[in-house]
Amino acid sequence: IMELADDPADSSQIKANIALQNLLVELYFENLDLNRKNHSTKISELHKIIQSEPAKWWSLSELADICRLSVNQFRNVFKRETGMNPKTYIDRIKMSKAAEQLCSSERSIAEIAHVFGYEDPYHFSRRFKEIMGAAPEHYRRGNAV
Repeated sequence: IMELADDPADSSQIKANIALQNLLVELYFENLDLNRKNHSTKISELHKIIQSEPAKWWSLSELADICRLSVNQFRNVFKRETGMNPKTYIDRIKMSKAAEQLCSSERSIAEIAHVFGYEDPYHFSRRFKEIMGAAPEHYRRGNAV
C-alpha cells in the first residue's frame, strides 16, 4: 500500500486507496469476531458468578462492571448472548434453584425465599408462579420424589 501511495500517478493513488479500504474492512471484521468471542466468555463468567450468589440482588451497573461494559452495551450484549434481559435471566436462575430446593428439602417456602434474597415470601411466591407456572406449594407437591 505504501509503495502505491508513494507513486503520484492517479491510478496508483486509487489502487492504494482501495487496498487501504480493503485492509480496514478486514481489520474491522476481525475485531468484531474477537469482541463477540470476548463477550461470550464474559457472559459465561457472569453466569457462574450469579449462580454462586443466589441471594444477591444484582444491579445492572454491577453486572456491566463485571463484564467491563457500559450499561447500554451490557444490555445489548446480554440480550444477544442469552435471548433475554438480565433481570429475567437472574430470576429464572433463582427460581430454578428454588424449585430444586422445594423438591429436595423440607424447608419452608419462607426459608427458601430468604435463601434467594426475597424478604417477602409472598413476593417470592408470585415470582415463582410467574416463572415456573405453579405456586411453590403446588410445585412441591407435584414434583415431590
